[in-house]
Amino acid sequence: MLTSTSKNAYTSQELAPLLSVTRQSVQQRAQREGWRSRPAKRRGGGHEWLVASMPETTRVAIQIAEAKACAAQLEQRQAVEARRVELLQHRARAMATLTAKERARAEAKASVYRAWLTYAKECGQGRNDALASFCALYNAGGAGLAVTGDVLAVVRHVSPNTIRAIGQRLKDDGLGGLAGVYGRHRVGTGRIDAQPEILDYVRGAVYEFPHIRAAMLLEGLQGKFGKRTDLQLPAVRTLQQWLARWRASQPGLHLNLTDPDAFRSHNAFALGNAAYAINALNQRWEMDSTPGDILLEGGQRHTIVGCIDVYSRRAKLLVSRSSSSAAVCGLLHRCLLDWGVPEEVGTDNGTDYVSTQVATALLDLDVHQDIAPPFTPEHKPFIERFFGTMLRDIFEILEGFCGHNVAQAQAIRNRTSFAKRLYPGKRSEDAGTVDLRMTPEQLQALLDRWCEDRYAMRPHGGLGDRTPYEVAQAWNGPLHHVADDAALAVLLLPLVPGVYRKVTKKGVAVEGAQYWDAALATLVDTQVQVRRAESDIRYVYLFDEEGRYICRAADLTLPEISIADLSKEARRLQKRNIAEQRKELRNAARRQNVREMSQHVMAAASEHAAEVRAQAVQPAAPSVLYTTPALMEAGKAARAGDAPVVDMNETQQADMALGAQIAAQAQRPKRFQDRLAELGPAERWKEWELLDARKKAGGTLTPDEASWHAMYPTGSEGLGFWITKHGLPEHMRRRVHG
Repeated sequence: MLTSTSKNAYTSQELAPLLSVTRQSVQQRAQREGWRSRPAKRRGGGHEWLVASMPETTRVAIQIAEAKACAAQLEQRQAVEARRVELLQHRARAMATLTAKERARAEAKASVYRAWLTYAKECGQGRNDALASFCALYNAGGAGLAVTGDVLAVVRHVSPNTIRAIGQRLKDDGLGGLAGVYGRHRVGTGRIDAQPEILDYVRGAVYEFPHIRAAMLLEGLQGKFGKRTDLQLPAVRTLQQWLARWRASQPGLHLNLTDPDAFRSHNAFALGNAAYAINALNQRWEMDSTPGDILLEGGQRHTIVGCIDVYSRRAKLLVSRSSSSAAVCGLLHRCLLDWGVPEEVGTDNGTDYVSTQVATALLDLDVHQDIAPPFTPEHKPFIERFFGTMLRDIFEILEGFCGHNVAQAQAIRNRTSFAKRLYPGKRSEDAGTVDLRMTPEQLQALLDRWCEDRYAMRPHGGLGDRTPYEVAQAWNGPLHHVADDAALAVLLLPLVPGVYRKVTKKGVAVEGAQYWDAALATLVDTQVQVRRAESDIRYVYLFDEEGRYICRAADLTLPEISIADLSKEARRLQKRNIAEQRKELRNAARRQNVREMSQHVMAAASEHAAEVRAQAVQPAAPSVLYTTPALMEAGKAARAGDAPVVDMNETQQADMALGAQIAAQAQRPKRFQDRLAELGPAERWKEWELLDARKKAGGTLTPDEASWHAMYPTGSEGLGFWITKHGLPEHMRRRVHG
């Protein structure tokens, strides 16, 4: 079958992308398959390979690659044409949607360009000179140019670059492009959007890595498409602009990718019932605090802490000077006693709700705390709506109400100004002032009555027009109640700042006071948790680090406390505890025979050393003998018959033997290698001839002499003497002449 390609011959450079190989691979294949070539008809010479000489498989591969390239080019041309049509449509829509100001600006710029074209035809100058003179005339007032005062008012100054830019913008984007809304860099025509593969990769990167930086995204593009010659990678700045535009145009999607929880809180539709999953009493409570819109005695605002049961909508309130952990625990205490123990409590994320005291109390009660994300009131909608009901229902009729918001507060202040004008006889500081006659205790009592007698008895739309009281009373399921009210009160006591305190020999220090109990005698230097009621600082309740109760410690300054008796009892307990601990340690030492530890250690060390020596494969380091003239002379004396007899121990005898060995070695003749090093070249040749004669005569050579005798003629020095005396060696003559 005859395979048709677009050309009869290709260069290696043209074949490389078609066959998806390198130029070197093309040349190697050509030589291997015997392709024929001819001189290339191009600048620079070279040669090109004839398609007719290629195997059928290669011709088919070229044809397939060209077909794919042709299809890609056709698709690209169609995409370019589609973008051109879209651009024309955008131009039309742009002109239709321009404001009067934008249209005037576009038409003024077009008038300036038309005036330039007219001037260029009539002035008779070269293009650059004509452009310079046109700009000078225009900036001087436009005398002699076809421009009106309205045009000069809109386009006040021009330069050669301005004229060129206007002309290019008219050519690319039409008249609408001069208004500054539809430029050539509009979305869809850039280097990213115009290349589907690049756009697809960038969109995928945004999905997988929503916070990705442009520089890292460019590295990913380079790694993916760096070798593609048919794609143009965007610059870092282009990627930055594309990412910024995408994130600005898709804020909801971007938030969903980066923070799904925040998306659910802020953007997700909430068309159903928030209580659809609540089907039991005390299944979920919601707690929050609000700055009360009431001024009490003393002229200070008070905070109201609220709690609501989602299933029944029954609620409780607590008036407090501030929303603190103590206030939250106080309201929890009341709710736990009256309602029972909940499964879950939804709270705000303020410091008063996520404090150690609140978190520890709920954890100890095995109650899950659901903390709302920041700025998400919809996470606890029931307590939010309850506060609104409370403010609208009871607070508006209380003397001292100062408004739900800024507008209402200003209206109340305006009424006060009117009162000043109405009662001019009063002192200015008293005129029109709303009397603050309610104390915090009175407000607390009023809110308790409102919660129980009014709010709980009104039908609620979310409860099927039943009242919170009826829903709570109709519940016949199990309820968990705390049996020991005193234990609950202690559990909700606030932890002292710092959470843990160290027990010292003087007790536990809390804010300058020392607390002690006999049970602490055995806990010196341990960490304890300390709880104390602000209303009764005479005692503290101590728990260990795992929350187990230790004792109730008393302030040592209390009059009923005898420090002498406490100290005596503490020392007795401590002495007994130490004695018991020492006895246990002593028994353990006897059971394990710890006194023989040194023998155990040395036995293990000897066993380990034996294993190391058995596994050693490296030869021991060579021993280098050391001697001095004094040692040599002493050795002579030691070997003399009349040498003094010295009483020596084993170590001294070994040292003496080593000295004798060193002295004996010092008197030996020099080694063969040392003696050769002292000879000159001619003397070394003589030495070699003597060794050679001895060997030929059947004599024996030492290992050092035999080794040097074999190696010396092969070196440059020995070979030179040999050639001088005997001529070229036989093996070298064969290599030269043969």
